[in-house]
Amino acid sequence: ITHYKIFLASPGGLEEERDEYYDIVNEYSQDILRFKNVKFDPCGYEETLAEYINTQEAINTQFLENCDYFILLIWDRIGTLTESGKSRTELEYMMAVNLLSDTEKPMHDIVVFSKEIEENKLRDEKDRRQLDRAKDFIKRLIEKEKGLIKPFNDLRSFRRLVTQHLTKWVCDHDSKYKEEPERISVMNIEDGTKPTK
Repeated sequence: ITHYKIFLASPGGLEEERDEYYDIVNEYSQDILRFKNVKFDPCGYEETLAEYINTQEAINTQFLENCDYFILLIWDRIGTLTESGKSRTELEYMMAVNLLSDTEKPMHDIVVFSKEIEENKLRDEKDRRQLDRAKDFIKRLIEKEKGLIKPFNDLRSFRRLVTQHLTKWVCDHDSKYKEEPERISVMNIEDGTKPTK
């Protein structure tokens, strides 16, 4: 059986979607195993908490570097800033982009799922700052790589997106024995360059 690790990065406020992500991936893996020797293993920030104090280092060394796929889930906040001036979610995305360009790492693909923002929702000053930073991050992603972001507005559409990409990755798995698949290009929003493999 070939195992593929999928890392999910997301700020707070998307707990429902995170729970749904684990359910979707686990259910899909059980179904696909009946037909193919492929299994997707979902993982994320939670797995680092039990073993490491420095969770960002854990993400970098133990988990993210060994993952095959990366899903960024974003909504109306970007998360608390770290000492670097960026949130954990932003740092995880930047790591994934770098890993995608490294031929010695297993990273195959990066996708971004953006939940529809409720513009009329009442927010305090802190939440408005978070919203502005999230919008700025999404804007930069759209400007650099329009096809990267996949919008959704509820759990049903989120489930559909995740399932579609799982199916695509199974097809990629099937095709790699026939020819080397072209890795999807993702724009590095920090310097405007595209990693290539």
